[in-house]
Formats: sequence, C-alpha cells, structure tokens
Amino acid sequence: MLLGSAMYGVMSFVNIPLFSCAWKKVTGLPCPGCGMTRSAMALLRGQWQESLRQNALTWVMIVFWLVIVIGLSIPKRHRQAWVHAIGRWENRSRWGLWFAGLSIIYTLTRWFKFL
Repeated sequence: MLLGSAMYGVMSFVNIPLFSCAWKKVTGLPCPGCGMTRSAMALLRGQWQESLRQNALTWVMIVFWLVIVIGLSIPKRHRQAWVHAIGRWENRSRWGLWFAGLSIIYTLTRWFKFL
C-alpha cells in the first residue's frame, strides 16, 4: 500500500494523468477521498491552508500512515509491544468509529457547496 501510494504521489507530482473519482463522475459530488492527492501535494509545498481546503482528512490519513511506518520501522523484538499498545489505545478510544463519523459529517458538509 505504501509503494502504491508513493507511486500515485509521484505520478501526480509530475502531472501524469491519473484516474478520476468514479463516485464524482456518477453523482457530481465529491467522495471523502476527493482532493487528498492535491491536499498532500499542497502540504509538500508548505501550503497548509490550501491543503485543508482541498481535503482536511488528508491530515488524519498522514497520522495513520505515520503510525504504520513507525510500526514497520522499529525492531521486530519491539514491534509486538507497539502493536499491543496501539490495540489498547484503539479499544479505549474507538478511533475507527470516530473517524467514520467524522468522514460522514465532513463529506456531507462538503456536498452543501455542490448542491
């Protein structure tokens, strides 16, 4: 997944045409992921406000991927403790449910400017 994301980012960065969102083609409304690539590219250029304008959920996804990368980069003997700690935090916080709810609310509010 990391390699695919990196390839997609590089292709976007050098302006190679990429596929467009099927949801947006059918409905005319953006999906929760629409604008994430543009948002990430804006972040790389240091354009924080533009990044948030394109898609605020990009920042949440970056934190998610940082946790994954840290987990993959620590020594194997410590990795199980990392996975266990993340699992405990996930059970207490229910972040998956919070993120799903946030995604739905965010998407619905984005749709208001298109309707």
